[in-house]
Amino acid sequence: MAWEFNFDSKLKCAFITYHEKLELYEIALMYEDLFADPEYRDGMNLLFDLSLIKFPKDYTFKTISEEANKVITDVNRRLGAIKLAVVVGNANDYKLFHQWIVSGRLTTGQVERKLFRETENAFAWIGLPEGYAIPRSGK
Repeated sequence: MAWEFNFDSKLKCAFITYHEKLELYEIALMYEDLFADPEYRDGMNLLFDLSLIKFPKDYTFKTISEEANKVITDVNRRLGAIKLAVVVGNANDYKLFHQWIVSGRLTTGQVERKLFRETENAFAWIGLPEGYAIPRSGK
């Protein structure tokens, strides 16, 4: 698996870190694993850390949106009214994901998504305390 889950039940947050190449077809599998994890609780905010990976140059807005749209309606319904932060590692990935996140604001889902280049800013937006460190269980 290319992803790792860590949870903070007290602050109602799940952290998803990718360590390898993100294959878009795995998005649905990742959410299935997340929802099945015994530490996951409905209503948890999510922080995706994609800063350790670099997306292939052939990924486009169309590529990402087509794959994400296959699961987004069901995922949004399951997540409910939460904040979902995405942290990327470079300007090209920021541009790519920014298009997708902005287009997602046009949907009727309750998930509030925002893109970041720095984890500390994502923490602040989600409402985590200054100096917060992700608890590492390494699942």
